[in-house]
Amino acid sequence: MKIPEPDFTFDCITEITPAWLKEHGITAVLMDLDGTLLPKKAEVVPYDVGKWLLLMKKEGIKLGIVSNNSNRRIGDLEFTLDIPFVAKAHKPSGLGIKYLMHEMGLKPESTIYVGDKKKDIIAAHCAGIKSVKVKTMKKGETT
Repeated sequence: MKIPEPDFTFDCITEITPAWLKEHGITAVLMDLDGTLLPKKAEVVPYDVGKWLLLMKKEGIKLGIVSNNSNRRIGDLEFTLDIPFVAKAHKPSGLGIKYLMHEMGLKPESTIYVGDKKKDIIAAHCAGIKSVKVKTMKKGETT
């Protein structure tokens, strides 16, 4: 199987704007956790990412997290972020993405998946949705 290329690329998740999403007919953003929303093993989402998440919610964009992390790791953050999630997603399989899309009532044509690794891009492709690749967020970085 040839590894698919991302449909779109940004330096960081906060560069994705509501206007850009609207222009592309996107109403839902599913995301990886570590390296995408926050640095690996970090326990707090950086301020600018938190601000971005609030903006997306305010603009009516549906958000979800699909991660290979444990329920506990994501659950602690989900409580703070109030975003539905799937843990232990077994990416690059697209099953976790498909499951969350079903649970949230999302359509493939209006949903994207944002991640920082090749397995994220493959998972989006396997789930039948467009992918966005961002650079891996490192500890101490802000977007």
